[in-house]
Amino acid sequence: MVPVQHESGKNSTPAFQEHNRHLNSVNRVLSFSFLAGSFGILFDLLLMHHYEGYAQSIPILLLSLCAIIFIANLFLNIMWLLRFFKFILGTLTICAALGVYFHLSGKAEFKTEIDPSLEGWNLILACITGHSLPPVLAPGSIILVALSGYAWAVVNTSKYRPNKIYEKGK
Repeated sequence: MVPVQHESGKNSTPAFQEHNRHLNSVNRVLSFSFLAGSFGILFDLLLMHHYEGYAQSIPILLLSLCAIIFIANLFLNIMWLLRFFKFILGTLTICAALGVYFHLSGKAEFKTEIDPSLEGWNLILACITGHSLPPVLAPGSIILVALSGYAWAVVNTSKYRPNKIYEKGK
């Protein structure tokens, strides 16, 4: 079957339409997971007063910026905005990895004050399995949200690419 091409440049074979339908479904799932995850973590950080110092407010600022840029990307198909979104997602991922480190070091310091005999693997296990604050692996959820945002950006990159068909003589 030969694909029929409309004036808009889009193919209209049944297989192509089915492919688009699946991409739209994936797009919706990734959009929802990014927005729900971002706002969920953002509200959680705000409710836990995770803004007592400059360093603690960085995840709140980056998540807010990511959500704003994501929403702008939904309405504007501007390539530099998509690239900036990917850059902020990378920054957010680095911030989250540092958050895991800072949570672990803070909790390790607390655990060694309580029990000075803890060291090495036993100290790490005590930090991860303990019920006291700060939760060591909580910043890891930010990495998952950033990955869903990056996956959305990869799926939607084709919307931003210019048409590479050039006519001779123009």
